[in-house]
Amino acid sequence: MTRLHLLSSFVLILILAGCSIPGLPIPSPTQASPTEMISPSLVPQLTHTPTLGVTPSVEAPAPTETTVFPPTATEILATATITPTPLPPVTFFIQTGTPIGVANFLAPESGCNWMGIAGQVFGLDSVPEDGMVIHLQGVIEGRVVDEMAVTQGIPALGPGGYQFTIADHPIETDGSLWLQVFDQAGVPKTGKILLKTYADCEHNLILVNFAEGLPITNEVRLPLILREAGGAP
Repeated sequence: MTRLHLLSSFVLILILAGCSIPGLPIPSPTQASPTEMISPSLVPQLTHTPTLGVTPSVEAPAPTETTVFPPTATEILATATITPTPLPPVTFFIQTGTPIGVANFLAPESGCNWMGIAGQVFGLDSVPEDGMVIHLQGVIEGRVVDEMAVTQGIPALGPGGYQFTIADHPIETDGSLWLQVFDQAGVPKTGKILLKTYADCEHNLILVNFAEGLPITNEVRLPLILREAGGAP
């Protein structure tokens, strides 16, 4: 066997044994690409191709029931039946000739350093009515006035009389003070009677009489002013 035959046999043996020959490239094993390694069954299938920049529309589910909202205040008032509460009947009225401002005769020792409101209440047939409640309210010189008096016999006024002392000097007001008459059960017998007062000594007592029955009475009763003892009335 020649040398050439020996060399060829040696190369053939090396190839069959899987050995590499120095200087010759070794073939790389064939590998599948990542895409080929993924099973087609694992790749999600798109039913449609989304359009970039467009938000897919989502249809809201159909309502299953009708929403009922509570009625508004306007609807309630439109359907409500309001029954007004009847007011108590007014049975006493201001007597003709009053209110009137006169000089203070209830507290003569105070003279002009006094201011008040007084009068009488007359029932049916002009009979003086004791036991009626007179409520004086309002504001005078920034001070709240809220006082009550019960009609009774007062020497300078007579039966069915009442009086209030409201200041130590005459003050002019117009509508900031008012009177109202109630019975003993607290039922109002008049509305609120607005008063006017004066800032002079000749009108520092305001007389207000009330009479039951007609809104206007022809008879005017002024308080009986008693003179000093021994003098004629």
